[in-house]
Amino acid sequence: MQLIAIDYGTKNVGIAVGHTTTKTFSPLTIISYKSHQNLLSKIKKVIDEWEPQMIIIGCPSNMDESESEMQRLVNSFIKKLEQKFNIPVTLHDERLSSSEARALSNDTEKIDDIAAMVILKSWIENNEHS
Repeated sequence: MQLIAIDYGTKNVGIAVGHTTTKTFSPLTIISYKSHQNLLSKIKKVIDEWEPQMIIIGCPSNMDESESEMQRLVNSFIKKLEQKFNIPVTLHDERLSSSEARALSNDTEKIDDIAAMVILKSWIENNEHS
């Protein structure tokens, strides 16, 4: 199954792609945006090119499992994704993905795409039966 992972941020969104059969994943791009309409338009181009069967979005829960403000924003964004695209969207725990992404990257400033890859890698590893 072809997948796209999203590391959602209020200014930048990291995108990674992967496949469950080959268990491969890689960072794709970082999208900077000014509005959700602008972001959805840019994500549509990625979807048109990669034709994913599912979108995985990092779920930014607090370490104590409580809902964070960012998680509320992610939930709102998911509704927009589901309305715009006819693709299943699933949440996956992203706690510590940024620190792992920093460890994997030479550029500690722009790690959103690497963080999306870390989320995707974790999802694939936790859903081996996919």
